[in-house]
Amino acid sequence: MHTLFWGDSIDRFGNKETSQLVSYFTKAYLNGDLNGQNFTEREFISAIIGLHLFEEYRPYHDEFLFTLYSMGYDQHPQSEYLLVGFIEALIERDDLFMAHSMLDQKFGIYPIDDNFKILFLYSRLYAKMGDDRCIDYLTQFFDQLPEEEESLQFFLELFQIILNEMVGGTEQFENALQLLEEIEGSKELQEDYTLISCLAFCYDKVGDYSKSIQHNNTLLDREPLDSERWFKVGRVYSQIGDLTKGLEAFDYAIALDAESPLTYYYKALLLFDFSLYSEALETTKEYLEFEPNAAEGLALLSDCYLKLNEYHNSRDYALDAYQLGDSGNRADLLLSLLNIKVGKYGAALYHLKRAVVKFNGNLSEIEEELWEGYLLSKEERFLIYYLLTLYRREAFDKFYLNIGKLVELGSGPLKELYSFEPSLEGDLFIASYIESLGESRENKNS
Repeated sequence: MHTLFWGDSIDRFGNKETSQLVSYFTKAYLNGDLNGQNFTEREFISAIIGLHLFEEYRPYHDEFLFTLYSMGYDQHPQSEYLLVGFIEALIERDDLFMAHSMLDQKFGIYPIDDNFKILFLYSRLYAKMGDDRCIDYLTQFFDQLPEEEESLQFFLELFQIILNEMVGGTEQFENALQLLEEIEGSKELQEDYTLISCLAFCYDKVGDYSKSIQHNNTLLDREPLDSERWFKVGRVYSQIGDLTKGLEAFDYAIALDAESPLTYYYKALLLFDFSLYSEALETTKEYLEFEPNAAEGLALLSDCYLKLNEYHNSRDYALDAYQLGDSGNRADLLLSLLNIKVGKYGAALYHLKRAVVKFNGNLSEIEEELWEGYLLSKEERFLIYYLLTLYRREAFDKFYLNIGKLVELGSGPLKELYSFEPSLEGDLFIASYIESLGESRENKNS
């Protein structure tokens, strides 16, 4: 919840005092008696640091800490420690608007070049917002660091937090990589584990998979029993399409930690991508033993059954995924495809519309079924979705070949197509093509 900075140690107040405070706060929190009580700034800070350091209180960690920061800041608004902690707690809870507002209000009018905590908070906030300024603030933080190795290692631990929360595009990770490579030039840190781990992560994100594998292997040479590292290596090999090495890495990860659900899931995806549907099916079932209500796992299981032509099982699991509502557009795509195959066109169109409107889904993988649905049902909406798919994947030859069929149906279907893809209406070349088809139809009628 809160990042401990230099000086945030239990020695600040003493082990016994801190332990007693944490025990008191915890009992009051669990009994519902905490709200309404008043404490000194020192007591709040001591309890917060103790919560980070005493393992027995971890089950209550996140919500409890947020309560302490919120209460502490409310009672002691002059305390920078409690203010910074409260803002970071807001960032942790993805209340980014309020966190941003408080940062700007409290610190935006002052120079913050020498305030490490505020620079870190701005960086973490912008990382979660997908804003490239996150690296700018992190760079300011780095430029202000003392030269000693301990400070640089601490900075890298914070850098790792930022990387794991970044939601921006490739450019953001390229900027992060540039800063990391600058740090790598420091002789003291060339062999630092956290630095190599961050580099491996960023190389993966920018698509330099060979360097990502190289750095991950360096870490595995040091810690060959690191199951999480083997999992990450498996992910990278999956991305470059190396089935053998990807499976080998996932199997090592499972051998070291047989209770890591994500390893089974990504192994199943790799098997599926190589059309090993029976093996993918069994591995997905193993994943679902750990996560029985995981919509993405149920959707993948449905996909496997579909590829094995077991439509009944496929439909059952697609419905389960759909009802959970957490699988994006995957369940809707599966259900639309399955309903087309069994001639339930109304149900297929319902799920197609959800996939397009709610999730802006890519329908290219069921392109043939959309055309088949139109030919068999003569339902214009199948044609609309088919043309939409052709246009979005820039298959203009097929688009031009079939747009006339929609023009023949009148202005209503065209307007619906435009509603899904407004750029079509503004495309002069396509608009003129449609207009010429309309004129041709009028000439035939006259």
